[in-house]
Amino acid sequence: MKACAAACIGVAALVAGCADRPAESTSHAQAQAARALQHYAALLRERDAAAIAGQFAPGGSMQNAGQPAITGREAIRRFLDGFSGYRVLAAEMSVV
Repeated sequence: MKACAAACIGVAALVAGCADRPAESTSHAQAQAARALQHYAALLRERDAAAIAGQFAPGGSMQNAGQPAITGREAIRRFLDGFSGYRVLAAEMSVV
């Protein structure tokens, strides 16, 4: 659940960058974001911690509400490895 919440936070930041673009480039950006979200959701369902961490910038951060940020791909991977015994029942994301 924590990983899913963190993923949603990261996705919201990604999508927010599309807000001030002209309609044509916005639709292209939204399509790109939708593909990225589908890929990220698939990685969540597969519980592939290394691949999920690889989606972040080298100095990127993941943060859950009320928790300190987890910064860097290796730290993110280690954090996500802590959920290796969990089963993801659903991971759906959309561009708004």
